[in-house]
Amino acid sequence: YTVEDGCRRELASLFTHMHFVSQGLSELKDANCMYSISVADCGFKSDGLVSPESSLFYARGPLGLKGDTEYAAFSKAFYEGFDRSSELLNEPDRVSDDAYTGFASALWKHMVGREYGPSMHNVMTGFYEPNSSDLQAGHTAGFGTTMQIVDSTVCGTWNQSQGSMNRVNMFKGYQ
Repeated sequence: YTVEDGCRRELASLFTHMHFVSQGLSELKDANCMYSISVADCGFKSDGLVSPESSLFYARGPLGLKGDTEYAAFSKAFYEGFDRSSELLNEPDRVSDDAYTGFASALWKHMVGREYGPSMHNVMTGFYEPNSSDLQAGHTAGFGTTMQIVDSTVCGTWNQSQGSMNRVNMFKGYQ
């Protein structure tokens, strides 16, 4: 890709996913959990992190930061000072209620790879080169792979659902 093509693809991907995850930036909290107090249904807590009992780590922000491990990792990267990973563990609503924090969480989630795969940034800019296992699983260096990274439950594997086709069409429109 040229630099211009890479930038265009990356921004088209970022804006498309932010639009679909947050319903056009109008829903910055998971609608199924925003009024819940159920840790079992909406807590998304792991055993290794300490947080207030009342804190729930359901999806918030333009790209749906979800789970206490994502909140802690973003918090550590975002807030200055020695180990500030507990900032958002103590106040997870900052991701949805503070625009600066929310948008920064989307950029962070877009730029940082997961333990199970590459970052959306690396996929869309051409830095990600799929190995034989990736190719066998259907992961190429294209927009479909970013859909898997954002939310494999919505787009699924080898499934051209209406939701995934809507994302592809919006992505093409941004380009």
